[in-house]
Amino acid sequence: MENINRLCVSAYVKGQAALKAAGQKVRDRARQVVEDESGMEIIAIVLILVIVVALVVIFRKNIMALINAAWDKIFNPESTPNPTATKGDTSNGGLF
Repeated sequence: MENINRLCVSAYVKGQAALKAAGQKVRDRARQVVEDESGMEIIAIVLILVIVVALVVIFRKNIMALINAAWDKIFNPESTPNPTATKGDTSNGGLF
C-alpha cells in the first residue's frame, strides 16, 4: 500500500510540474503575441484605406463636381483660355 501511495504522490507531483511548465509556456507565448508588432504596418495601411474610402463616400458629390469641372475645362473648346486675350477681354468666358 505504501508503494501505491508513493507512486500516486510521484505521479501527482510530476503532473503538477508538467502543468506548471505548460502554463508557463502558454503565458510566455501570450506575452510574445501581445508584444509582437509585426502586423501593425498592415493594420495601419488598412485603417488609412478605410478612412480614405469613407471620405470619398462622404464627399463623392463634391469630388464628382470637381472632376467634371476639370474635365470640361480640359476638353470643352469654348472654355479653353485664349492666350492673346487681355485682362479686360471677356470674350473667352472671363477666364482672364
